[in-house]
Amino acid sequence: MTENELQYEMGKRQAVIHILVECTKILGYNRKDDYAAFLKECEETIQQLRNLCVSLGDDLDWDNNTYIPDIIEKHVIPHVHKLIKDVRE
Repeated sequence: MTENELQYEMGKRQAVIHILVECTKILGYNRKDDYAAFLKECEETIQQLRNLCVSLGDDLDWDNNTYIPDIIEKHVIPHVHKLIKDVRE
């Protein structure tokens, strides 16, 4: 997936999340307890992990349905370990 395609997909997902949040407000759900707020938080977390992985040079070979701890374990921690090792040397 190219950078432009990735940005397009992320923008589309953000638009859908925004619509979900607005719908739950109209329906009167408590924001702390509603599913849309949880989804929004997950989407924002995934976006931040993608940004971090880009800056670490990761290949972003995972989709938005990947279990967040797996993303951290497989795509963030190895880079962090390498950075720590490089700093110590």
